[in-house]
Formats: sequence, C-alpha cells, structure tokens
Amino acid sequence: MKIVGTGLPRTGTNSLKVAIEQLIEAPCYHMYECIPRADEHAPQWTAIADGGATDWSFLDDFAAIVDWPGSAVWERLVADFPDAVVVHSVRDDAAQWWKSVDSTVGQAMRRALAEAPGSALPDMIRALIARVGWGTVDDPEAMMTQYDEHNRRVRATVEPERLVVINPRDGWAPLCAALGVPVPDEPYPRTNSTEDYEAAIRAAAQRDDQ
Repeated sequence: MKIVGTGLPRTGTNSLKVAIEQLIEAPCYHMYECIPRADEHAPQWTAIADGGATDWSFLDDFAAIVDWPGSAVWERLVADFPDAVVVHSVRDDAAQWWKSVDSTVGQAMRRALAEAPGSALPDMIRALIARVGWGTVDDPEAMMTQYDEHNRRVRATVEPERLVVINPRDGWAPLCAALGVPVPDEPYPRTNSTEDYEAAIRAAAQRDDQ
C-alpha cells in the first residue's frame, strides 16, 4: 500500500481517489470499491473494526486506500503500512462537512443503523460507526465535534514527514508534492458532489423499481 487516506467520507475522497489513480497509475480503494465486493470484503472490515486481526491480503489489488471503510480504522492502516504516504482530506470546516454528510452518506448510515443484523454491508457500516464512536448520525453538534477531533488525532499521531493534508480546493499541488510527481496539465478532478450523489441514489432507486 503506497497511500493511506485518513480523511472522513465527504471530504472529497472520490475526487482524491480519481486523482491518485491518475498519478500512480494503480487502483485506489474507496467505499465505491467495497460495495460491489460487499459479500467478501464487508465481513473482513467488520472484523477489523471490531478489533480482530488484520490480514490485508484482500486489498492486494490496490495500491492506495481513501474514504471509509479504511479511514474508520486509519490507525491500523498507518501502523501496518509504515512506508505509505498518509493523505488526510478535509473540508473547510466542520459545518460544511456535516451539511454534506447529512444530505448524502448520512442517509445510508441511518438505514444501516435501523436494519436488523445479518446483512454484510449494513453490519459493516454499524461496526464502522461504533468504531469511530459516533453512536448516532442525527446529532449535528456531536458529529461536528467528532469531525474536529478526528482531524486533531490524525495530525497529532502521524509523523509530519509522512502526512499531507488535502483540501479539494487546493488542487493538485499538495498531493503531487507529497508523491514527488509533476502536476498534471489539467484541472483537479471534481466528482461526487452532493448533486451527483443524489442523482446516483435516484438512479439506483429507479433500477430497483424496475
């Protein structure tokens, strides 16, 4: 694993995934990679989130990881891949982050919390939520406090020479500098906005109704 992402969901992680894949020419793991592999991968993430032993061989096809599930157990990834660059993605502030979460992935988290145990993906999401200590995704003040605390712990834990903090509005420069590669002659990726996410959910609902 060359790159470990520690940023929470909705901090530009899908754009970061696209950017990383372009720069290192290798696949980057993200929740969007986990979902189609949920039957195989989700139970392993659940076990890791619950404190089980880490066998990362199921990620052998990937050279980087960002977003959940990985950033929910970031301490273990950072420790188990000591040579990896640690990329920490952030939003401008906690309020901006919460607004994005509440209208997008927060909906999936609420559905998972409401489901009975026994389904791989919801079980994983519940385990990740427990792992990060959220308890609920319906308390904006608590969630924003957790966001700030997560960012503080990453900065306090990861050695400065390994860590690069990425805000999507900063473009290519911080990431390319950390990886020691040239800045591409094209705009930094801008993907999976709130509008994009909502459109994808509507499309999925329409497919389920057919």
